[in-house]
Amino acid sequence: MWSSLPTPAFLIDENILNANCSKMLEAARVNHCQLRPHVKTHKSVEIALRQCGTTDAASCRIVVSTLAEARSFLEAGFG
Repeated sequence: MWSSLPTPAFLIDENILNANCSKMLEAARVNHCQLRPHVKTHKSVEIALRQCGTTDAASCRIVVSTLAEARSFLEAGFG
């Protein structure tokens, strides 16, 4: 099964992703701070929204590494 994937390939375990996002959001909530996830590795709008715990990109604050990433997420509706 894995041998048929083109490489490089980006694979995630969705259950682990969701659990990690929930843990980070809860830690931010109990510490009264806003989580600003870094999107450098995944560069994924869908994952960034999960990290923010929302479906509203405009309310999700993220950290990017490059102007290209900033443009890409801005075009997707992030503030």
